[in-house]
Amino acid sequence: MNELSTSEGALPLQSHDGSANQYLTFLLGQEKFGVNLLDVQEIIEVQPVTRIPMSPDFINGVFNLRGNVVAVIDLAKRLGKKPIILTKRSCLIIVDIEASERHQMIGLLVDEVSEITEISKEQLKDAPDFGCGIRTDFVEHMGHVGDDILILLAIDRILNLDELADVWKATEKSSSIATETT
Repeated sequence: MNELSTSEGALPLQSHDGSANQYLTFLLGQEKFGVNLLDVQEIIEVQPVTRIPMSPDFINGVFNLRGNVVAVIDLAKRLGKKPIILTKRSCLIIVDIEASERHQMIGLLVDEVSEITEISKEQLKDAPDFGCGIRTDFVEHMGHVGDDILILLAIDRILNLDELADVWKATEKSSSIATETT
């Protein structure tokens, strides 16, 4: 697993005046993305998954994480890119998505986690209507950090309500099967 670092050591999740946020940055192919650190539960090694029949192709399957059934999404595939080829640097970013008063833990499969970066409000730009190569409704902001431009994803929009319902059904089925076999 990669070490997470910041250029200034331990930073608060949000500065006292609300002017900056921390983002977990990661790679999908050669592109840098980020998610708000407050959305991240943990980062773990890639786990073996159980494939769920008739699930969308970007859902690799589910696995058990300390009693919780977690769906694994190939984030590159979800964003319309080539599927991730697993390497020793590949990992899962565990996030908790809430919709319709339900919570679902999701594992976002990424090529490599990079670092935690603090981005001020002045460094955030609105998502462009074109040109970033993914659906703009998935993009919260574009972050300008030095010479890099980060695509900052809106975790709660990666799956729509119908897709979340499919994930909930799949995880409930997996939970009941696991309960029956124990």
